[in-house]
Amino acid sequence: MNRKLLLIVAIVLAFNFTACKPTIDYLGNAYAPTSNVEIYFDPQDIQRSYKIMGKMENSGNPGELDRAQAVQAVMLEKAKSVGADAILFSGLPREKWLSDSSETSVEKDENKKTVTKTNRVNTVKIYEANLLKYTD
Repeated sequence: MNRKLLLIVAIVLAFNFTACKPTIDYLGNAYAPTSNVEIYFDPQDIQRSYKIMGKMENSGNPGELDRAQAVQAVMLEKAKSVGADAILFSGLPREKWLSDSSETSVEKDENKKTVTKTNRVNTVKIYEANLLKYTD
């Protein structure tokens, strides 16, 4: 029983160490780093004049985290490093296909044989955002 528990703990820890933080792809201008970046989800909420200085999204590589909070945190750090004043997120994430996989298992009993086939589609969520530089 203790070996099973140790194995489960080891698997969980291994998953936590292999799940990488999101990688952010950025295309745009860079300015002096900023320390305060505002976050918006609707352009109507922005009360200042601005220009779009660049666009970014998480790359969605296999093994990277794609949870909204993790992606948002990494995007915020990227925005600060390139001198953005604000981030305008572009709605809900889109799904990026990574791979398909299938698994077949066979269970034999005294009187019968059961075949189970499981199909999986591996996807990742891609979040997009515009980086804004205030012009007023």
